[in-house]
Amino acid sequence: MGVTALGSTKSTTFVTSDPSRFRSPKFAELGLLIRRFVGAMLPISHASMRIRVGVCAREERRFSGARQSWTGGRVSTEPVEYHEQGDIAFITLNRPEKLNALNPRVFELLDDFITRFADDDSLKVAVLHGNGTSFAAGADIEHYVDIDAVQYLDFMRSGNGVQLKYSQCPKPVIAAVHGYALGGGLELALACDFIVAAPDAQMGLPEVRLGLLPGGGGTQRLPRLIGTTRTAEILMTAKRFSGDQAVEWGMALGLGDHEDALAAATALAERIALQAVLPIRMAKVLLRSGADASLDAAMDLEQSMGAMIFTTADAREGIRAFVEKRRPEFKGN
Repeated sequence: MGVTALGSTKSTTFVTSDPSRFRSPKFAELGLLIRRFVGAMLPISHASMRIRVGVCAREERRFSGARQSWTGGRVSTEPVEYHEQGDIAFITLNRPEKLNALNPRVFELLDDFITRFADDDSLKVAVLHGNGTSFAAGADIEHYVDIDAVQYLDFMRSGNGVQLKYSQCPKPVIAAVHGYALGGGLELALACDFIVAAPDAQMGLPEVRLGLLPGGGGTQRLPRLIGTTRTAEILMTAKRFSGDQAVEWGMALGLGDHEDALAAATALAERIALQAVLPIRMAKVLLRSGADASLDAAMDLEQSMGAMIFTTADAREGIRAFVEKRRPEFKGN
């Protein structure tokens, strides 16, 4: 099986003594993982994902709504803001008077801005956070009053489409959580690669108090991080848990020496941005895809990825810099 490195005409061949292995279920599974891997290696346009978002499910919407409100590099009047600082993008929930509650317009802009970030090769990491006293207190319940079941399902699918874009973004996304992260707010944070939580942050899935169920992945993503028993208690009793508990359970990172979650998340983003781009993307593919694969298939994928990354210019630069005792200068190839 031959694999050609990015920007190279050389081929790296992996040899197996038993060709029948490639017809086994394990290798069928490995093939699926490799297709995901190759997709992450190539230039990625999130617009091509064509995830249906919103009642109208407008595909290829791109950034029409966001561009109208973009002035001087920062959005200031919409319920979600976006700005760039060096090679880091900041996506800010901006409804502080509503504790950054989620509504269709919020989902629309969250979708636009994660696409903008993913498509800009100069940006390496995104930080998602909330203005005011909270990250996001959940869905805007006032939006539920006059809608029917079909509209409610559309709204849930809209949010789920956005969360998929955040989880499937080829670059790392960090959620900086303070105050409330409840319901859809917690589910949005769970879709990110990291949660950095303030000690007194209040997280939970309180939908049962409204006679509802979570609709944005809370019943699926949370148990993968903290286990089924803890999640069941949170779901069935509407129990809240603190940022300190989230750190203790291993689902979040703490503040370290930083004053607040945004400062800690920014520092983490800066550390990630110093590293080579392609291994970071591959690490995300391995973590996301490998968790749902058999150990054998995921290990094979890890080795195949490692061999391909070894052929990149950044890998050669990193090795030379280590030997020469200097900081590497990665170019992203």
